[in-house]
Amino acid sequence: MDRITTDLLANGSIMKGQVDRLLSKGISEYLILRDITLSGFMTMDRLVRFIVQQVRDGVYDLSIIDNYDYISEKVVLEKIAEELDLLFIDLDSLDMDYRLTQRIPLAQLKKHNVVPVSEDDMNVTVAFNDPFDMEAQEAIQRLFPRKILKIALATKKQISSHLYKIELKDSVKGLISKIRDELNSISSMDEQQEASSILLLIDVILKTCIRGRASDIHVEPTEKNC
Repeated sequence: MDRITTDLLANGSIMKGQVDRLLSKGISEYLILRDITLSGFMTMDRLVRFIVQQVRDGVYDLSIIDNYDYISEKVVLEKIAEELDLLFIDLDSLDMDYRLTQRIPLAQLKKHNVVPVSEDDMNVTVAFNDPFDMEAQEAIQRLFPRKILKIALATKKQISSHLYKIELKDSVKGLISKIRDELNSISSMDEQQEASSILLLIDVILKTCIRGRASDIHVEPTEKNC
């Protein structure tokens, strides 16, 4: 039986009789918790509060929810943010200032699974997936020694997506530099159209669109990124 169901049984939050009834119906022991929440024996809100408390007490690692596709990471993080008085951020709704990320090695961002979001004169806001990863917080704080680190929370998927965009921007920046050099060294239109860096840039754009399942392509710069 899975860890969370076992712990809920142990502390009396769910009853053995409920579990036995579901098992007698042929429900897999690893889906017992899902069916208990669906049937209303335990609300999802109550389950999330239990998980958050276990994470805060150091009993669970936050990654435990990766094993339960019916438990929303977003909902769990929002509850943690509420209890710790932190900001939960929907990264996809932001016009990210990618200039800020250029000041931090991409390898460091990937290692700690974080994305810098914004800064002002006093603070720098960084999106973490795990607010209890003290090592990551200390490492990022060292990269901004003159700023107060403000911790925000974001889902693992959104952080990974933005780290990919940062990596892509670095690749595109290098290609654009090569394109300028190639265009300055060739004269005919045919040669320009066949320039290897231009073809590589087109390839990067198309692969990115395929990965994101885009239906069409728009290249539009903004004040903070392109």
